[in-house]
Amino acid sequence: MSGSRREQIIKKYRKRAFLYFCIRILLFLIFFAGAFAAGHFLGGITMREKMEEQALLANGNAQNMNGNLSQEENAAMNESSAIKENGSENGKNGNPGNGETGPSSAANSGEGSGTGPEGGKNSGDAFLSEEDLSWIWTINPLLLLVNKDHKLPEDYEVELMTLSDKTNRAASVAYDPLNAMLKAGRKEGLAFEVCSSYRSVKRQQELLDEDIEKLMKKGYSYQEAYDEVTMQTMPPGYSEHSTGLAFDIVALDYQLLNAKQAVTDETLWLHEHCAEYGFILRYPDGREDVTGITYESWHYRYVGVEAATYIMEHDLTLEEYLEELAEKALDMISGDSVEKKG
Repeated sequence: MSGSRREQIIKKYRKRAFLYFCIRILLFLIFFAGAFAAGHFLGGITMREKMEEQALLANGNAQNMNGNLSQEENAAMNESSAIKENGSENGKNGNPGNGETGPSSAANSGEGSGTGPEGGKNSGDAFLSEEDLSWIWTINPLLLLVNKDHKLPEDYEVELMTLSDKTNRAASVAYDPLNAMLKAGRKEGLAFEVCSSYRSVKRQQELLDEDIEKLMKKGYSYQEAYDEVTMQTMPPGYSEHSTGLAFDIVALDYQLLNAKQAVTDETLWLHEHCAEYGFILRYPDGREDVTGITYESWHYRYVGVEAATYIMEHDLTLEEYLEELAEKALDMISGDSVEKKG
């Protein structure tokens, strides 16, 4: 799609989006007035109960977005390429631990290296606006994007369940798929260790402060320490671990977060089968220019089976997948058909 064509579509989309927004505000005001009157005089259901009911309906349709990708449309996309060989050694620079610390350090490191939100590096942000992400997330909550450019929503809430190790926690929607994946691997004689899972924004701040304090004791100024630490530890609110949908999984007999982790039997198996259970390799090798994060062979993100299968088969990042969804939506709004390639 050419730049001028994209700009035209975006302008048309913005105008329609503004009109729809005004209509929604008007309908909301009408609905609010009616709900208030009914609740006050008739004792009807409260606004809070109504919103919870709508949220349940949205969650029930979480996988509907992926159904919009028809076979004809899929044929227009880039041909599927093989998933990169997992034995790459390119993850040496900037990975948490640098081969010297075990999973205990994973809790103190974010999602790899690169600059934080203040660093100015765009990670898949060329076409993804907050409006794009908002409606995608509304339709499918599993496709929430949290990276260096997109902060976790302030009102984000997640229901958590504790794993069998009594330490790690996962979003309830990812709990069963995660256990099923690990159980299937164990049947193949593999042994896994979940070394990092859900991490609250508050805990992320504590870890960041601890790392900054360590450097300040070595003579760094606060800003120097902050700049150094955020090369590996994500600032609070920008870590995928705060969604409850991200997990660092390593081999039980090799728990270092370094390049060798990529060639363990456990990691190789997970890379091949994770999509079957709704997980993707979140930070693939060689895609740092898109994700803003160095290769992490151990970091998996739950997005649901349909999305995971498409992403892994087409060798995409989550950012690229969401960009495709946004582009398709613009094509649908503009009334244009998907351009055929080749």
